[in-house]
Amino acid sequence: DAQFPFGIGGDDSVLLYDANENLIHTSGPLPEAACEADAACNPDDVYVMDNTGAWGYTTGPTPGAEN
Repeated sequence: DAQFPFGIGGDDSVLLYDANENLIHTSGPLPEAACEADAACNPDDVYVMDNTGAWGYTTGPTPGAEN
């Protein structure tokens, strides 16, 4: 498994573009503070979008997977 030596959180945003460089979605500022306040949230969890468009946490990186 690949390890990625960077992190995204806090006031960062994730921007998704199509092949024509059109912005198709943004996460908005990521909720690092919300994770820190949630006892069930591990700081190593990954913030992802599911197939319904809802954002949430998963327990590990998902490179190559739909999310």
